Amino acid sequence: MSPKDSATDPPWPPLGDEAMRAILDAAPTGVLITDPDERVLWLNRTLKRQLDAVCDTVGESLEALPLERVDDSRSGRECYRIRTRSSGEAATLEALTLEFDAEDGTRLKLRYLVDVGAGTAGLRASLLQRLEARHGIDPDTGVIEKDAIMRVLDSEVSRSRRYRNPLSVLLLQVRPDLHDGEPGTVMVAAARILIDGLRWVDAAGRISSTEFLLVLPETDADGVTVLANKLRARFSAQHESRSPIAASIATTSWRKADSSMILIDRARALLSAHKGLS
Repeated sequence: MSPKDSATDPPWPPLGDEAMRAILDAAPTGVLITDPDERVLWLNRTLKRQLDAVCDTVGESLEALPLERVDDSRSGRECYRIRTRSSGEAATLEALTLEFDAEDGTRLKLRYLVDVGAGTAGLRASLLQRLEARHGIDPDTGVIEKDAIMRVLDSEVSRSRRYRNPLSVLLLQVRPDLHDGEPGTVMVAAARILIDGLRWVDAAGRISSTEFLLVLPETDADGVTVLANKLRARFSAQHESRSPIAASIATTSWRKADSSMILIDRARALLSAHKGLS
């Protein structure tokens, strides 16, 4: 591995095949993987439910699935219409597509198939925002950089305004000056603790030299309090033979008319109100 590669790699070990399969299988949106001939290699539980599919769909042509291609000529988006046997109702799924190489060099295609109905339009936008945010990674810690995490937060605030979904943020301020080690090493260790505690739908970003912001969709005040307490315990404990990490945590939840900056400013005010470390 070249120095350039090691500098941009995330500070955690790569996930194995089984872990990645479990993550994709639990995703709240359909996931479909096809080979270069557009034959189905794998689909997750969500898509199986949407298609009323059974195991023998693997190996079939994409065209054999109950998916009618209905591209949006105005936007160029790849969309499919389905009609399930269980409900008889039609739904439109928009495909967010990524290509990747298998171990043997075969070029595979992964599609996130998101329902674009009125009730889930915000989820589609949220997923797209997360895919775009992958291009804005802080090279030092592996979390999302400031501009990208702010775009994610703006998207989630818009979704909460429209659908009244719960939304919380957690602001963490690390004190590397209270450690003997290098500040960069402390920040990497803090980022890893944060990442390990997140759900699939959450996002973590670095918004200053010593601050991390967690964006937590579908999380109310009680939920973010539980997460904050877990993180406090992890930061206070020995972590991989390192000393405890000194950090302060503040949480707040979205209220009607809150903007992204209002949420962040309120969390910062709470941090400032704390005397000492919490």
